Amino acid sequence: MSSQNYATIQTRHSPLIYLFQKTVLAGSLIVTSVLVFVVFALRRQEWRGSSHFTQTVMDERTAVATTVQFTSHVLGLIQITAICTIIRLSYINSITSKSFSLPRLQFFLAASAQKMSWSLPWALSLLLVLFAAIAILPGILWSGALTPVFVDSNSSPTIHIPSFATNNFSTMWELSQLNPSSTTDPEGSWLTDKGLFAYDPSVLRGQLMNSASSSVDSGATYFHDKLDGTGYAYENRSYGAGSAVGIVPVPGLQTQSISYNETGFQSEVSCIHNSSTRWFLENITPSNSHFALWQAGGQNPDRIAQTGWIYFGYTFQDILGWAPSYNNITRSFYVTIISPATEAADEWGFRVYNNTQCHITFTPRNFNVFANVTGKVISVTPGDEVSWPSYGDTVMNKLREWLWDISYGDSCAGGCQLGRSLNLHVARLQNVTDDLTNSTLLRGVADYITAIVDDTLVSLAAARYISANHTTAVKADVAVASVVFGDMKFIYGIMAFQLLICAIYIFEAIRTRFWRDLPSLDFEDLGSLLIGALRGGMLVSEGSNEINDTVEETNPFSKNNVRLRLQDGTSQYPALVPEGDDIGKKHENESDEE
Repeated sequence: MSSQNYATIQTRHSPLIYLFQKTVLAGSLIVTSVLVFVVFALRRQEWRGSSHFTQTVMDERTAVATTVQFTSHVLGLIQITAICTIIRLSYINSITSKSFSLPRLQFFLAASAQKMSWSLPWALSLLLVLFAAIAILPGILWSGALTPVFVDSNSSPTIHIPSFATNNFSTMWELSQLNPSSTTDPEGSWLTDKGLFAYDPSVLRGQLMNSASSSVDSGATYFHDKLDGTGYAYENRSYGAGSAVGIVPVPGLQTQSISYNETGFQSEVSCIHNSSTRWFLENITPSNSHFALWQAGGQNPDRIAQTGWIYFGYTFQDILGWAPSYNNITRSFYVTIISPATEAADEWGFRVYNNTQCHITFTPRNFNVFANVTGKVISVTPGDEVSWPSYGDTVMNKLREWLWDISYGDSCAGGCQLGRSLNLHVARLQNVTDDLTNSTLLRGVADYITAIVDDTLVSLAAARYISANHTTAVKADVAVASVVFGDMKFIYGIMAFQLLICAIYIFEAIRTRFWRDLPSLDFEDLGSLLIGALRGGMLVSEGSNEINDTVEETNPFSKNNVRLRLQDGTSQYPALVPEGDDIGKKHENESDEE
């Protein structure tokens, strides 16, 4: 006797299963539809995330990306599951009154279960592959619709920028009484986390000359560092403006750019060789001295007598000095350059600058300062001319003192650093322009002085802010980074996909009267499917085309819980027969007799 393998089949109650599926289907479409239109509405209304939310997104990029991907795949899975449920319910509802083929049944069941079935005809298998590919699309669209995108949000806060304005000009450059612990020397300098700031020009002398020597204006865009520790650089000239950038706090987190207007002085420098200059250097070197001593003195271009500094060096040809002067009445500013170097003794090339006279005109203007905070670049654009400010002469006199000090600092045995720095600037300009004429030389001197003046004005304004918080309030245009949800093309895509699903759902629900004619046979339940097949076999064997009372009473599969066994389990297609079936016993007896 052949071996017998028994199995117990317990079927599910299909009406409750179908009700559950229809309820979940409607709920999932409601949830995804609400989410789609919420994201769409937020994007169209230009909603922006708060500054703290934006900061969190920036700081936790990996966690945010992971969360977005997980959420996108879950929402995409819900949409694809809804499509599969519609396909399954509609097809099962249709076969209650129509005949169907097993391959087509297998195809729809595989599609609704989101799995492949390679035993199908190739055309149907290809459709399953296409459907699997389409199933990836919703997750991609959701990811693009939910990914936070950084955009700029504009605001117009009031900020307080450094200012020269004061009611008491005599105390304009007073030392700070607010933060004495930061003072590094009695002349007034402050070392902070924003950099080194000072009223003492000797503190920043080296920085001023280094910046000027590298600031070559050849007509193309050039950059030079802002002389503090903020890391900003100016694009082309600073015009003495923009001192607030990097040191003045700006409301809001993650500022992308800031723009504001401030009043300053636009300097224009023109230089000539004036052989009749009355400023000179007098040799006062003692006969037994190992060092060269030269006394500066004479008259400035306004015919005002001045006594200059004593220049001290190893040799006279390594001496170069300039004499700045400012007339408060005519508001004329001059810088005269002299050197005792001669044609026969000019090792450092300073003789070409001797008797150079430069005139500086200052025009008070409004300047627009734009700072790219992300790139740390400052751009300054001159605006309308304004009247001469009350503090103008005080600032010009302080600027004159700084220019004097830059020249005085060379009165030592270390060589003329001013002359070397000026040489480097002129050489760079000549190299860029490929022009060694005298006009290029004078242009180089003018550009060098312009750079010194601009940087000095910036440094003085910043020192007033750091020392005693001397500021003025201005309106600023601030662009801060904020977050919006997704890209509109992805939002439109996922919304169109959602509307398509909803349209299919509504159409099928109306056509099938909300899938009213679903059979009690659950095609996804193995037990239900086996019982249905076996009952069909019993009907065929009894020569009946429908289930009547007689067949129902005598049919061993009329109960949900039956025991089965394999008949001829080793054959290619073994039969499933109920335990105790007479047909099975008769077949077994015939096999034994043989």
